[in-house]
Amino acid sequence: AAAAASGGEFGPEYVTRAGRVLSILFSVLHLAVFSIILVRLLRVPIWLASIAGSLVYVLHAPWDFLARPDALVSLLYISAIGLAIWAVDEQRNPTQQTIALLAGSLLGFTAFMTKQNGAQIVIVLFIFLLSQRDWRRALFVASLPAFLLGASLLVGPKLFGESYVENAVGGLNNGIRPYAAFVATYIPVFLEFNVAALSAVAAYFVTGWMAETCSSQKRFLAIAT
Repeated sequence: AAAAASGGEFGPEYVTRAGRVLSILFSVLHLAVFSIILVRLLRVPIWLASIAGSLVYVLHAPWDFLARPDALVSLLYISAIGLAIWAVDEQRNPTQQTIALLAGSLLGFTAFMTKQNGAQIVIVLFIFLLSQRDWRRALFVASLPAFLLGASLLVGPKLFGESYVENAVGGLNNGIRPYAAFVATYIPVFLEFNVAALSAVAAYFVTGWMAETCSSQKRFLAIAT
């Protein structure tokens, strides 16, 4: 669409530009959903939500301008988190909770098909439900993406040819060494800020978990963090 609008020849540069525009769009939506979760669901004061949103945007900024799937995965992840927080509210009826959790699981499958580490969304939901001894919903949340993944591997090659499996599965074997990527990329970021911040947040929620009055929302956030 970007190439057609510009009247130029379609090429890698147009794909890159379109990808960057989409990443910026997804990052803005990510921040909007994050703000809604804080203000509407968790009743965080607007001034504190603004500070938190600014920190999230700054930390996430390196991925917001790349023609990569990271921004979309982050949007899907925070949306699933929001659905789960809404669902585990004690005021929801069982049907509402089940539908919202399944929707979160569906977002997890979509995130996984976007980038493989999106699978953590389903894992978080599954572990939380197990911790709550909600075996039936835990089974539903795990089964839905597993069924969709199996169906996609069966239907995908018929629609797109063998290149579907080559990209969806074989794409993982792309010559990149996970250890080298972790050392070069993730360790500097985590050591500078994320480990300390996430540890503090997790400690807060886990400590609250021990209290008898701890809400299901805080229990879920402890696991998600």
